[in-house]
Amino acid sequence: MKPQVAEWLQHKGNWSPEPDINIAKRIIKRCVALSPQLANGKGVEGVEIIRHGVGLRPWRKDGVRLETDFNLSTKETLVVHNYGHAGWGYQGSYGCAEYVVELVEGFQKDRNVVDKAKL
Repeated sequence: MKPQVAEWLQHKGNWSPEPDINIAKRIIKRCVALSPQLANGKGVEGVEIIRHGVGLRPWRKDGVRLETDFNLSTKETLVVHNYGHAGWGYQGSYGCAEYVVELVEGFQKDRNVVDKAKL
């Protein structure tokens, strides 16, 4: 198995889905300096790049928004906001999803709404 390198970088305000190759080169250089075996002793040129990737992690200055919005909701439709998790969205997704379920179930109970699919 070949070594894999992944590094996280926060770049506020940059929403480009394209990787910045200059940043990638600097990351690779630091990784090889820290662990030369990544390049089999051949320096940066010895690193095989399989692919570059970008992960966009939206965040909010005031933190996560996880709440119902009754201004946008109707009698039978509930709007629940659940966004702004930044880099911990994956880790927190289960707990946030459980809370969303609680909000929806409470809405249904208060209005005697019955689950039904329109197939």
